[in-house]
Amino acid sequence: MFRTGRRLSKEEAAISEKILDALYRWTAGRKYCLDYPSYDSIAQELGITREQLVWFCAEILHVRFLTMRKRQRVAYAASLLRMDPTMPATAAGQKAGIADKSRFMRQFIEVMGMTTERWRALSG
Repeated sequence: MFRTGRRLSKEEAAISEKILDALYRWTAGRKYCLDYPSYDSIAQELGITREQLVWFCAEILHVRFLTMRKRQRVAYAASLLRMDPTMPATAAGQKAGIADKSRFMRQFIEVMGMTTERWRALSG
């Protein structure tokens, strides 16, 4: 059910299942760490159209695709920092696909609600 209470049609449910499966494989392969030139290239990688990707994220996940990808990247970087307490935060950000140091720090705080230093102190 959508937030509006509308049920998915059979066609929408089939498309949703296809997209969910593709996103699962994409996430499992850590493809979110790669930089794609456009939504179209990401959708092509997933085997769907740009419109289907935008629709699925908005209507099913209730989040923009780029927001979802940012959260995945930060969560991956956080797990790297937890696994290797000596890893520089910038290196974790780069491995997660966020090469710019200030952008990574800003996104980490936005997603995790704390700095990388605080994260290390609480997760170690």
